[in-house]
This record gives sequence, structure tokens and C-alpha cells, in this order.
Amino acid sequence: MSIPEEQHDNPDVQRLINWFFEHYEDPVHSLPYDSGEGGYQWIYGPPHDAEEELSAAFPDEDATMIEQAVSVIQGYGVEWVGIAEKQEAGRDWLQGRELFDAAARRNLGISGDDFLARYDAGEIRNPDRPEVMRVLMLRPFAGR
Repeated sequence: MSIPEEQHDNPDVQRLINWFFEHYEDPVHSLPYDSGEGGYQWIYGPPHDAEEELSAAFPDEDATMIEQAVSVIQGYGVEWVGIAEKQEAGRDWLQGRELFDAAARRNLGISGDDFLARYDAGEIRNPDRPEVMRVLMLRPFAGR
């Protein structure tokens, strides 16, 4: 979510609002939603609360200023995703893909994507071989 236009005439309150939107975003931008499972699936950790996060980040800030900032922020939503947590999860996913690809290359001499395509098409002969199993056990890291 981009930082909303100026929402408060007090520059100190606006500073808190800007900081919050630089570090947190609405879950609609980054989380899967499943109404059958109760709504957003908090895959990056639990939801964040604006008042808790601002109070923790600015412990010496006047409580009234934090309350005013929270009032503006809650006009956009009440549960938030940490942008850093999302970025870290993306790095973890990428590392998992690299691990899977390296295992496929090391054990079978083909890329991870090539292995998945061949395996899913039933083209891997003797899939119970140890070298195939070493790659297969890492399949969850492939992201599919």
C-alpha cells in the first residue's frame, strides 16, 4: 500500500502515519483469502495492530499523538501485514527453490523445473531410486 496523502495537519502525527505505512500494509495486497477458512490466511505471522506497533516503535511518543495516528490508520483497516516479514518469507521461498534446484542438478543432472515437469508427466523412470527420492523429499521447497 502506498502512503496515503497527508491525513493529518499535525506533522508529528503525520510522521507516525507515514512510518506505519512504510512498514505495514493491508492484507488484501499480500495474503491469500479463504472465506471457508475464516478469511485471510496469515502466512507471514499474526496480524499487526497499529497501536501496538506505533507504541513499540515510538515508546517516548505522546500517547495522544499515537492515538490520533491510530485513528487515521484504522480508517484504512485494523489488521496489518509486516512488509519486512513478507520480504523475509520471499527470500526464504527463493532459498528453498535454489535448494531444490541444486538437489535436482546434483542428484539427477537436470534443473528443478525440468525434474518437476518430467516427474509430473510420469517420465522419471524408477521414481523409488534414492537419487530421485532425495530430490522428491525437497519438493515442498519448490513452491508447487
